[in-house]
Amino acid sequence: MRNGNSGKKAQLKILESIAVLIIFFFLVGIGLKFYGNIQLQSLQQAKDDFSSNDATKISQKIAHLPELRCSLENTDQGSCIDLAQAQAWAAMQADCSDTIIHAGSLGAPDAQSLCNERLTQYFEQFGVAEVVLKRFYSADPTTAAITDPNNPANVWVLYNYSQTGETAPTFTQIPVVIYNSLTQSNDFGVLQVRVYQ
Repeated sequence: MRNGNSGKKAQLKILESIAVLIIFFFLVGIGLKFYGNIQLQSLQQAKDDFSSNDATKISQKIAHLPELRCSLENTDQGSCIDLAQAQAWAAMQADCSDTIIHAGSLGAPDAQSLCNERLTQYFEQFGVAEVVLKRFYSADPTTAAITDPNNPANVWVLYNYSQTGETAPTFTQIPVVIYNSLTQSNDFGVLQVRVYQ
């Protein structure tokens, strides 16, 4: 009879030990899940910070490109973009986009090769991003009336190497002076940079 009671007590102790181990591992699992979620949020925040820094670097690079910056008497004017150069740059970007879309047309392979070379050159500096120059204010009375940042006449796409379906971009904008060499006036605008992840 004693062996029966002691066997039952041993079985109960084993079951209690197993129950304690199950609860222990369950709590450890919940703790690891919670810790993992915190780490994922931390990594996402770090990724967002890096993307924001990339967007700021790209905006600074493009604002100081020799192809776009304004200079008076061979001196750099800071965050100043020459309007004529920006318009030519945007036209080149649009021509390259059209050339790549219509690659089957006559003479397109050479043009496409040139556009691919240009895009590759700037892709190394800017990556997968979109850079848009918008004019918000014009000192010239003839253009001041039509200064609407949503008007296509006041928006120039300087760089666009993005594809549909990419994840949400990091967006930043920096103020710039837009120098109009025809009217010799300074306009106010912003460089909007979207960096895709």
